[in-house]
This record gives sequence, C-alpha cells and structure tokens, in this order.
Amino acid sequence: MAAMGIVLVLGVLLGVPVAIVMLGGSLVGMDALGVPSYVAFQRMSAQIVNQSFLAIPFFLLVGELLTQSKLADRIMGLATALVGHWRAGIAQSSLVMSAGMATISGSGAADAAATGAVFIPNMKKRGYRAADAAAVVAAGSVLGPIIPPSIVLIIYGSLAEVSVRDLMIAAIVPGVFILAAMMLTARFVLGRGPSAPPRMPRASLREVLTTLRTALVAIGAPALMLVGIFAGWFTATEAGAVACVYVLIAGLALRTLNGASLLEALKATVKRTAAVMLVIAASTILAWIAAFTRIPQALSEFLLGLGSPILILLLAVGVLVLLGTVIDPLGAAIIMIPLVHPIGVAAGLDPIHFAISLAVAICVGGVTPPVGTYLFITAGIAETPITKVAKAVVPYLVAILVSLLLIVFIPGMSTALPALLR
Repeated sequence: MAAMGIVLVLGVLLGVPVAIVMLGGSLVGMDALGVPSYVAFQRMSAQIVNQSFLAIPFFLLVGELLTQSKLADRIMGLATALVGHWRAGIAQSSLVMSAGMATISGSGAADAAATGAVFIPNMKKRGYRAADAAAVVAAGSVLGPIIPPSIVLIIYGSLAEVSVRDLMIAAIVPGVFILAAMMLTARFVLGRGPSAPPRMPRASLREVLTTLRTALVAIGAPALMLVGIFAGWFTATEAGAVACVYVLIAGLALRTLNGASLLEALKATVKRTAAVMLVIAASTILAWIAAFTRIPQALSEFLLGLGSPILILLLAVGVLVLLGTVIDPLGAAIIMIPLVHPIGVAAGLDPIHFAISLAVAICVGGVTPPVGTYLFITAGIAETPITKVAKAVVPYLVAILVSLLLIVFIPGMSTALPALLR
C-alpha cells in the first residue's frame, strides 16, 4: 500500500491528470492486495451507470449552449448594470455572474471557463492586474458546485442516499452568504488604494431595465430548472434536459445559435462530461480499496470515540479541505462521502447540515494549490503565472473558509429553508 501512496503523491507533484493518478495508484494498490485488476474496471463501470449522473451532461450542455449562443453575455450585462458602479464593480459583477452561471452548469470548472472568458479580458482592459482578475473569477467559481443545481450535490445525494431536492434547497442560503462574503472581500481588496481600478458610472434605471429585459431569456433557463426541481415537477436530470431544450429553442429563435456553434457546444460538453465521469470512475476504485481495507470502520471508531458531534464535523470538514489541496473536488467527493456521511449520521448530526458542510468543504479544493482546478483555468485565460493567481486568491479563500465555519456552527443556515418548504 506504500507503493500506492508513492504513485499518488508523485503523480500529483508531476502534474499528471488527477483521474490518471487515481487510476494508476489504485491499480498498484489492488496488485499489492492481491486483487485482480479486472475488478477495478468492474467497479468503474458499475459506478458510472448510476442514473443520477445523467444530470451531469445536461447541466454542462446548458452552460455551453448559453455561452455559444452569447446569451451568457446578457447575464454579464445585467450583472454589470446592477453592481458595476460599486468599488471594484467589475470584479463584483464577475462574482454575480459566477452565481448566475452556477444556477445553470452546476460545475465550478464550467463556471470558471465561461465567466473567465467573458470577464477576465474586460477586467484587464479596465486596469485590473491579470492575477487579480483571474483570482476573483476563480474564487467565484467555487459557487458553481454549491448554488443549485450542483453536480457535487447530485453525487452526494446519490452516494449518501439523501434527497437531492433537499440538498439543493439547503445550499441556497450558504451559497448566497458565500457570494456576499466574497463581494465584500473584493470591495476591500481591490476597491481601495491608489492602484484601485476606476469605478464605472452608475447605470440609469432605464439601462438596468433594458439589460434586465434583454437577459430575461437567459435567466429563464436557471429559473425553469430551479422552480421545476423545488416544486417537484421534475427530477434534477429532467430539469437539465428541459433547460437544454429551452436554451436551444431560444438560441435558434433569436438567431444567436447556429449549426457551427451548436456543434462546438456539443463537442465541449462531450469533453467535459468525459473528464468528469473519468474522475468519478477512478475515484470509485480508491473508495473501494478504502472499504476493502476496512478504513471506514477504523475511521468511524476513531471519530465516534471523540464523543462530540461538532468536533466530528470539524474534523471531517478539515480533512476534506486538506484533501482538496491535492485531489480534484469531484474525486474527493467520491472517496470521502461514503466514508464520513454514515459517521456523521451515527453521531446524531442532521444529515442535511452535515451534507452541506461537507459539500462546501469539498468545493474549497477548487481554489487551493497545488491542484486548484479553477486557478489553472483562470490563470490560462488571464495568461499569467499560476503562482501569482494563487497568491491573489488568498483573501477570497479566507472569506470562503470563514463562511464555512459559520455554516458548520449555525445549522439553521442549511436546515431552515428545507424545513420551511417541506
């Protein structure tokens, strides 16, 4: 098993794709345990046929269709009209757009790519340092897997057998709170001092109403998804499929989507879906090895022996935050959820509160080096070194971690809304 650990660590340090690292390490570990390698591929295929995962390509396709049809630009226009005149207004507008894209794609990586492509060049033109522009967009991308609909919450619900609908409702308040915390951070970090970018003029009421009317078509996609899920009209998978049809019809009707852009959206969706599912499949083998070696039982005995539910939750959150520094958030979710969720429930913690706390902790990994998936995406768009972006993202990371602690210690932030809507 030591050889497996060496393969995993070296792979991460050498920059090998996370899915390949996990798959290679798992095969080495299975060989050390005397388990035939074909078992790994049996476990992978058994995991990815989970019906709940059908929502993933639909969510990703909605985001790609909005981007290719230029409807995402309308969301940017609305965000800028609403908050662009504030201190560091463009940065705060990017965070608002990240929240808007989060209600569409459910993926932090998709959010980083879409928002970054629109906002980072614009921010650089307006006097923002490339690293600051990349950092604020990367931080906002953490909202992608938190604000519903969320791929991480779909995975969590399917693995832990918790209502996906309840999880998505529960994530609304924490997601909005984290958004507010990051907007305040951007205001104080980027909006003060002699190097602060110039503020934009305040949009008139007519301009706000005009951008709102223009953006209504784009806003309709997440509205349809969220209302449909929360009202129980359709499942998360069905919501994604309906939203795809909606955006496709809207793009064709407005003549902002043609055959070439539709093909690009489909290609990008296939690539992103394949990447996500490969991570999920590879993570499944590591989770199986953990179960085979009775790690869950040992972990359960240790944590339950602590006797304090809140201490158990804090330790679980801390482990996931640390794990996120070296493993992709989706991989961390697949590996850890089956291990720690039963422990939290056995300790008497509310399943919804426990789930949201862990989900937010998992998402922090998107902006923590050395993996930091969202950092790499935005640094590439900004054409700036990843080291500079990692340094610039620290204030936002602090804001996210403080928000996470409040979510842990105030269960009502996660549980009040689901209880109200039941």
